[in-house]
Parts: sequence; structure tokens; C-alpha cells
Amino acid sequence: PRVGSGGPAAAALQFEQTFRSYMPEQFKVQPDLLFHLVTMLSPRVLQAAGVPVCRLVQEAGDFVITFPRAYHGGFNCGFNCAEAVNFVPHDWLHFGPSSAERYRDYRRGAVLSYEALVMEASRGAKLSAADADLVADELLRMAREEHALREQVSAAGTLASRRVPHTAVKPSGTGFGDDDGECSICKQFMHFSACECRCNPGYLVCLRHVDQMCECAAGQRSLLFRQSSAELE
Repeated sequence: PRVGSGGPAAAALQFEQTFRSYMPEQFKVQPDLLFHLVTMLSPRVLQAAGVPVCRLVQEAGDFVITFPRAYHGGFNCGFNCAEAVNFVPHDWLHFGPSSAERYRDYRRGAVLSYEALVMEASRGAKLSAADADLVADELLRMAREEHALREQVSAAGTLASRRVPHTAVKPSGTGFGDDDGECSICKQFMHFSACECRCNPGYLVCLRHVDQMCECAAGQRSLLFRQSSAELE
């Protein structure tokens, strides 16, 4: 069997604070330590700090589902072969934006292109009325955010722009998001747009980090976009 433990998403911040207090030096060296499967803290230490922890024993044939931001860990009691799969039901969209921002803050590459996922969910998927409303709301939020970012870049002096079929310099496949470029600074996928400077063609950044891409004047840069703001609306 496999023995594991974990805590609820509601206690994630408390979990992180406890982890940092016990391993301050490790976090100085590796700020994104919590994203790596290399360090564990005793459940007793977590419980002593007030973090709720539950324990489970997974036998052969058992399925264990962990929810977004629910920290968990475990170990095998002897020879074992286990498989882990990431899957996303539609109501995960409630967590999507904060998850993307968290990865952006840590400069960590995402597992998938969140914007591409939402766009894919809006195209011909069989959605319940509630899920359809959720996807529509998220599409609107993303469109407004993208429009605001483009306005910000334009106001800073980047006036040149051109439409592109994809933001990846070299698309890697045919699945959704495979043709999304990755921001050279925050490592997040860029589905709707990117920015490029004449000084370094092929070096792309997302619109949040245009001011960090180089020391050139804004007029040397170009906005690359898939759809116009009007089309996104």
C-alpha cells in the first residue's frame, strides 16, 4: 500500500507559512521549493502548528483525488507502481487565474496554457448551463484583461503591431496550446499576444513584462497578436 497525508486548500497559506518557518535557509536558496517533490515536513509538526492534516492508506485499485492547492505527500510501503494524472473539470476555472498568477510570481513554467484551455472549452464542448456560464464569464474576464494590457503597452510607446498565427517561435505540436509561446521572463504561456523587440528577434515576452525585456526605446518593439481586441470581445 501507499501511505499518504495532506491538508485542505483552505489551510494552504498556513501550511506554507509553517514550512517556511522550519526551513528558512532552503527557501532562500530555492524560493519555489514547495513546487518540487524533494522535501517533506512531518505531519506532527504541521498539526502542532495548527495545520489540519488527514492520513490515508491507498490499497491496490484505490483512486485518490486531491483538490487544487491541497498539499499532500506520501510514500510506498514496499514495491509499488502508481500513476498520477492531472485532470481539469470545468469548475476548476475558479482556481485557474490564481494558479496562473502563482506560477508567474515564481517564474515557473505552467503545465498547460490556461487561456488555450478556456478557449478550447468554449468551442463545441458539451457544457451544462452552469458550466457554460462559468466559461463565458472567464472568457469575458480574459478579454478585458488582455485589452487593458494592450492599452498599457500602447500608452507606453509600443505602437507597431502585427497579426500572427501563433505566438510560439517553433510550434511543437497540434494539441491546444502547443503553438503558444512562453514568456522569456515569467515562463508563462502567451496565447493571445506577445511582444518582440528589433534588438533580439525571437525573444518574446508577455505584455506584463514588456518594460523588462530590454533597454531599447518602446518604439523599437512590436505587439504580436492572434485576434484584435474587437474580435476577443
